[in-house]
Amino acid sequence: MRQGYSPSYPLRDERITEDRLRFANLVRRQVYILLGLGLLSLTAMAVGALATWNVADPSFSHATDNPVTNALGYPGAVFSDLAMQFFGLASVPALLPLAVWSLLLMIRGYIGRIARRSLAWVGAALLFAAIASCFAVPQSWPMPIGLGGVFGDMLLRIPGFFLGGFPQGAIASAIALVLAFPALWFCFFASGIIGRGAEAVNPAMLSANRSADDEFADEDADNEAGGGFHFIGALTHLVLMTTATIRRMTGLGRRRSREDDFDDMRMVRRSAETRNAPRREPGFGAPAADDEPPFDMDDMDDGAPLAGQEWHD
Repeated sequence: MRQGYSPSYPLRDERITEDRLRFANLVRRQVYILLGLGLLSLTAMAVGALATWNVADPSFSHATDNPVTNALGYPGAVFSDLAMQFFGLASVPALLPLAVWSLLLMIRGYIGRIARRSLAWVGAALLFAAIASCFAVPQSWPMPIGLGGVFGDMLLRIPGFFLGGFPQGAIASAIALVLAFPALWFCFFASGIIGRGAEAVNPAMLSANRSADDEFADEDADNEAGGGFHFIGALTHLVLMTTATIRRMTGLGRRRSREDDFDDMRMVRRSAETRNAPRREPGFGAPAADDEPPFDMDDMDDGAPLAGQEWHD
C-alpha cells in the first residue's frame, strides 16, 4: 500500500488568512494613526483659538464690523466665544481628554469605554467650570459672568441655595477644594489615564493580533513567573563559574579530567574483554576449573627445579 504525505492546502490557506489579517491590521493601524493626528490637530487648533480669544471679535453673540483678530479667523472667534461663555477658563483643561485620546489612537489604536469616558469628560468640564467660578472675578474680566462661564455659575447656585447667597471668600475656596478631587478623577478617567485595567479588547484587532499573542505566549508566561527564578538561576551560574575558576587556578580540574580519562579507558577495556570472552552456557554444575598454567609459568620452568629434583651443575 502506497503511503504519502497529506496535502498542505489547509496550511497554505491558514497562512494566506494570517497574511490578510496582518495586512488588514496594518491598514487599520494607519487609519487610527491618521485619526489620532487629526484629533490632535483639532485640539491644537482649539487651544490656539482660546489663546487668541478676543471679546471684540465678531461671533454669533456679538455682531460687529471689527476685524477678526483670532488666529483661526472667524471660525476660531466663534468657537472661543462660545467656549468662554459657557465654560469660561475651564475650556482649557477640558481639552485634556481630547489630547490623550489622540495619543491613544496613535499608540494603541483603541480608546475603550468611549460612552463612559464621554460622560466623564462632560462631568469634568462642568466641575472645572464650577471651580473656576469659585474664584473672584477680576476687573479685567470682560464678561458679566464668572470665570467659570454660565455652567460654572449655575452649579454654584446649588450650594448658594443652602448658604443663602453666592459662595465667596473662604467658603468658595473650600468648595473649590472639595470639587477638585472628583474633577481630577473624571478628567483622568475621561482621558483614559485610569480605568484601563478591565476594559474590553478591541474586537476588530483581536483576530489580527491572535497569531502574535500565541507566538509570544510562552515567553510572557516565563516572564510573569516572577523574578525569584531568575535570581536563583543567576546565583547558580555565579557559583559554577567561581568553582570552575578555582579549579583552573589550583589544577584540580586537570587532575580530575585525567582521572576521568583513565576511568574511561578502563571501562572501555573491560567492555572489550567482556565482549571477547567465550559465552558461558547456564548449568547446574560448578564451572570447570582452568588447569592451564598461566603464561608466566614457562619462565619459571626454565630455571626452577621440579619437586623431587635437585640442582646439578
